[in-house]
Amino acid sequence: MTREEAILLLAKASAAYPNKHPDFKESPQIFETWVQALQEGDAQTALQNLNQHVRKSNFFPDIADFLREPKFVEDSSKVLMLESAHVNALLDDWEQRAIDCPPHILKQLGGRTDGA
Repeated sequence: MTREEAILLLAKASAAYPNKHPDFKESPQIFETWVQALQEGDAQTALQNLNQHVRKSNFFPDIADFLREPKFVEDSSKVLMLESAHVNALLDDWEQRAIDCPPHILKQLGGRTDGA
């Protein structure tokens, strides 16, 4: 990301945590360290990570929180729907391939062989 994007990202994070962010004004060295580190990452990914962090944490993010690779977390309802569809497809296939039990097997099992 560009220097300007890194600075905007830090501004957004500082606004989200007004009482918990590092004092970048009093410590320009810390500010420069953060900006340089953030420039190594992708701006869009860092922004997504920040937005997710703000929703889930009460603490100011660290550099790693901005730069981590995004996790691909499936919505649990989507996963359940996909699994259910898969199981239903397997059951449909099983029903289509199923054959009646041969009469001699039914007789051995004590079942009826008249088809009823």
